[in-house]
Amino acid sequence: MLAGAALSLFASILDGCDGEVARLKLMESDFGCWLETVCDWLYYLFVFAGMAIGLSKTLGPSESIIWGSLLLFGAVMSFLVTGLGRQRYASQRPEQYLAIWQANAEKRRSNPILYMGRNMEFMVRRCFMPYALLAFAVLNLLNIVFFLAAIGANVVWLISLYSYGAFAFGARSQGASLPPQPVSIAPAE
Repeated sequence: MLAGAALSLFASILDGCDGEVARLKLMESDFGCWLETVCDWLYYLFVFAGMAIGLSKTLGPSESIIWGSLLLFGAVMSFLVTGLGRQRYASQRPEQYLAIWQANAEKRRSNPILYMGRNMEFMVRRCFMPYALLAFAVLNLLNIVFFLAAIGANVVWLISLYSYGAFAFGARSQGASLPPQPVSIAPAE
């Protein structure tokens, strides 16, 4: 588990380099951004599939299948719902989706669902999760990460679906269309 977590961290570091090189060489593109997103999603699927296979020896096959299925469902739904929001609100500048989402969520500060999403979204990003995986692997607690990921993936798609509807409804009720004015910040991994 420790070797897999270290490899995951190394892959994440290398993954961050390609986007930086593309931006430095002025070779970034919408296609590259979408390709990066799909590759990130595949990373999650492979990491969690590997965890499910590895933990099946500890948890037992039936329990790992149940939790693995819950995680797979949550991950696929998260990818689909987030991709739908990204296409709708940031199709011209897909790397800006997170900034657009955060700006829209910030406008609704009193909303507890969006508050939770705003303050916890960093946990599902590739710039945090590999470090957390490594820390939990060092402590030999990857089974906890597996359970939390199964629950968290389902929370992510539910918040994403809720925000998709809330932002669309908010734009219609204000007589404006999304996305808001582009936010000029560096794209997040």
